[in-house]
Amino acid sequence: MYHPNEIGAPLLDPFTGLPNRRGLRLCLAEEYGRARNLQVPLAILAIDLDRFAEVNERYFLPGGDAVIAEVARVLSSSARASDFVARDGGDQFSVVMVETTSEAARLQADRMRQAIALTSIELRNESVSVTASIGIASATFTEADPWDLFRRARRAVHRAKDLVGNQVAVG
Repeated sequence: MYHPNEIGAPLLDPFTGLPNRRGLRLCLAEEYGRARNLQVPLAILAIDLDRFAEVNERYFLPGGDAVIAEVARVLSSSARASDFVARDGGDQFSVVMVETTSEAARLQADRMRQAIALTSIELRNESVSVTASIGIASATFTEADPWDLFRRARRAVHRAKDLVGNQVAVG
C-alpha cells in the first residue's frame, strides 16, 4: 500500500503534507486492483467540511488554512495504520481503507467525524470548531474503474451534506 512517507513531492499536498489527489488516484488504483485480485473488501471515505465557506469569510484565508491544517492532523491521527489519508483539495479529504468492510468503514467514519467535531481551533482569540460530512463507498468490483468508487463516495458525501451536515452517508 502507498504510504505518505513513501511518495514523492509531486504527489504531496504542500500545505498539509498529505498525499494530493494525484497520490490518491495512484493509491486507489493500486489498492483496488489488489483487493479485486485477492477478493478482499475495500472502502473509501470522502470527507467535506461543513460550512467551511463561513470560516473563510469570517477569518479569511489564514483562518481557513489553520482549520484545514488541523483537520488534516486530526484525520491522520485518527486513521488506522492501514488507512491512506489524502487531501483532494480545498476542504475535501479522502481515506482509502484496505481490507475494510462497509460496517467497519462506517464505524471508522463516525470516529473521524466525532474527532473533527471535538477539535477546537484558536482563531483571533476565539475557539472555532467545524463539523464534517462523510460519504462511504465500498468496492463491488463491478465498477468501470477504481475512480467510479471515488465518485460514489463523493455522491454520498453530498447526500450527507444535504442532511444538514455532520452526517455519514453510504453510497
